[in-house]
Amino acid sequence: MAVYSFAGDSLVAAAQEDLTKTFVYLSVAAVFFVLISLIPTRIRKRNQRQNP
Repeated sequence: MAVYSFAGDSLVAAAQEDLTKTFVYLSVAAVFFVLISLIPTRIRKRNQRQNP
């Protein structure tokens, strides 16, 4: 949910022609997106360790 919020805020900043805010919001959204995409892999690895 936070990823979409930051991405949406970047569009608002782009509409106001504030490039610094646009890139900051897009960067934060990208970091959150990567972190969220790593969650299934971590869960899978943890389950494999518990169930040998």
